[in-house]
Amino acid sequence: MDEYYIEKKLIEIVRFYRLDKLFCRECNNLDFELYLVGGFIRNLIFENKIDNELDLVFLLKNNNISVYKEAIQKICTDCYKGYNYKLIELDTNRYIYRIVIECDPKIIIDTTYTTDIYQDAIRRDFTINSLYFDIFNNKLIDLTNSLTDIKNKILRTYRLQSLIEDPLRIIRAIRFKNKYNLTIEENTLKYIQDNISSILSLNYVRVKQELFKIFELDFVYKALLDFRLFKINELFNLEPNDDLIEAIKVLDFTFEFYRELLLSEYELEIYEKHKAVSILLMMALINNDNIQSLLTYVLGDNIFQRAKKLIELWNKRDNKKTLIDIFKHRKNYTGFEFIYYNFLLNLKKINNKDYLKTLEKLLQLCRYVCQFKKNLMSFDQFKVLFDSEEYDEYLDYLMQLTV
Repeated sequence: MDEYYIEKKLIEIVRFYRLDKLFCRECNNLDFELYLVGGFIRNLIFENKIDNELDLVFLLKNNNISVYKEAIQKICTDCYKGYNYKLIELDTNRYIYRIVIECDPKIIIDTTYTTDIYQDAIRRDFTINSLYFDIFNNKLIDLTNSLTDIKNKILRTYRLQSLIEDPLRIIRAIRFKNKYNLTIEENTLKYIQDNISSILSLNYVRVKQELFKIFELDFVYKALLDFRLFKINELFNLEPNDDLIEAIKVLDFTFEFYRELLLSEYELEIYEKHKAVSILLMMALINNDNIQSLLTYVLGDNIFQRAKKLIELWNKRDNKKTLIDIFKHRKNYTGFEFIYYNFLLNLKKINNKDYLKTLEKLLQLCRYVCQFKKNLMSFDQFKVLFDSEEYDEYLDYLMQLTV
C-alpha cells in the first residue's frame, strides 16, 4: 500500500467509526489533536484488515486532563448516540480508558493522551506500530521512518531501551517477525539477545497471553526456532529439541484439516490451535524437570494434566478395555488427540513395526467403536508435507487401513 491509499482508506474508516461526526465539527473549540495509532494501522497495511479495536491518542495542547475526559465522554454520547456503552478506566495514574460500544460487532476504543506526539511515538515497541493518522486533518504522520521499514519488511525498535522497559516486547518481536515475515534489524536483534534475561521479570499471565498469540500463527515452528535465535532456551538450560520442532511443523500443516474434519464429519469441536500446541509442548517436555514446572506455571496445570493423561493412555495402548473406553463416547475427542498428538511426537518411529501395529489397532478400534462411515483422515492429502522417502511406507500403510 502506498501512503495515498493508506490515507484514503483511513479517512473512510474514521467516517465508518463515526469519529468525524464529533471532532471534525468541533475541533476548533477543543484544545487537543486526535490520532488513530498503532496496531489498527499496522493490520490495515499488512493484512488489509479492518479491526473493531482502535487505539486513539489525544495530543493535549495545554495538558488539560478535563478536556481529555470530556472528549472521551463525547465519543460515547455523540458519536454513538443511541448505543449502549461502557467506559472503563484501565489505568488510573495514566488516564488510560477503554470504551466498549455495544453494537454488532462490538467496537472497542482504547484511549490515552500525550503532550508530545514525538515522545509518544518513540516510546512504542516497534516502528511498524508507530504510524499516526491525524483525524482532524486526514493526514498520515510518520515520525520514526515507519513506512520505510514496512516497505522493506524490517522489524526495528526506534529506541532500544524501550525493549527492556517492558520485556514482553522481546516476545512480541517473535510474533511480529513470523506473522508478517519480517527481518529483525541488526541492532534490535543484538540488543534483544544481550538483554534476553529481562523476560524473567515478566508476570506469567502476560507471557501466557503473548505465547498463545504466537501459538495461533500459521507457522508456529518458525517462531520456536526464533526462541533459539534469541537464546531463550539457554535461560532454562534447555537443549534444542529437533523432534519437537518437527512435530510442531507437521501440526502447522495438518491442524486446520484435522479440526475441520472432526467438526464436519463427526461433529466434534476440538481445541483452538494454541491449546493444541501447548499440549504438544507438554507431552514432549513432560519429563524434563528444567522446563516442565515452568510450562505448567505459564500454560496452566490443566494443560499439564491433559498432556499427562494422553501419555498415560499411550502407555496403556495394549489394554483393550482402556482403548474401548477412549472411543466409546462419540462426543469425546480424547481418542482423536491420543492418536494425533502421538503421531506427531513419534514421527521418527514411523518405520517401527510395533509402532505401526499400535496405530493399526487404534485406527481399527476407532472405526469400530464410533461406527465411522468415512475415512478417519485422508493421509494421502499430506504427502506434500513429507520431503523424506522414509515417510512413504508409513503413508501407504495408513492409507490401506483407512480405505
